[in-house]
Amino acid sequence: EILTRLVALNTQRAAEEAQGQIRWLRPDYQAPDRDVASSTGTLDLGESEISGDVTHKPAWPSNLAEQIEVVRRQLAVGPASTDALTARFKRRPTKALTQVLTALHTLGFITHEAERWRLVS
Repeated sequence: EILTRLVALNTQRAAEEAQGQIRWLRPDYQAPDRDVASSTGTLDLGESEISGDVTHKPAWPSNLAEQIEVVRRQLAVGPASTDALTARFKRRPTKALTQVLTALHTLGFITHEAERWRLVS
């Protein structure tokens, strides 16, 4: 019975995370750059909305490796256009984001179909 309940809880949490709702166990460790304690809400992502733990738009990382990782995490949530992706960050980093998307596409990590980028599975 415990295992059955644990599997059901895991399925529920996975569905919540797919919707963008994150339940932090240790926010100071897992999300040090977020104000998790005072935030729950909806972030307008242009084409869709993700409910959850959102206070502000994050800054675009200055490090290339971090830029690649943040784009991959954003596309793991679901396909998005370049405009929708840039709208998720402060100061809309269109040029830098386009360069990262182009590189990931060239390397075969993402595809571009119907004006939307998506991760290759």
